[in-house]
Amino acid sequence: MDSQAYQDGWNRLHAEFDDIVEPLRKQKDELITQLSQLSGTISEMDRLASAAERQRSAILFRRPVTREGRFQLHCLQEDMTVINSSLRDLQRSKEIAEGELREVEAEITAARTRLARELSKLRD
Repeated sequence: MDSQAYQDGWNRLHAEFDDIVEPLRKQKDELITQLSQLSGTISEMDRLASAAERQRSAILFRRPVTREGRFQLHCLQEDMTVINSSLRDLQRSKEIAEGELREVEAEITAARTRLARELSKLRD
């Protein structure tokens, strides 16, 4: 194979690779951003849950627990239920995004492997 034919083949293979991988890279970047945002939100929700638990403990250890204390406990319990439900939903979303990220990374790796294989054939 002459050098011009090799160069043309090399350029064609890299152009095909870029066409395949560029959207995957963009998707990967978006997923990483989404995961970062989800992690931040999860951390904030964890802080809220901890603060609510501290408030609950403070009320429970007061003696005697007053009617106002029971009302505050009820409100905190409702808040904690919402927080815990939100945390579960966020964790589920994060797990889904992590799975999608693994799939995208696998597709990028497969494209790199195909490129290497095709370049090897081109050299032979």
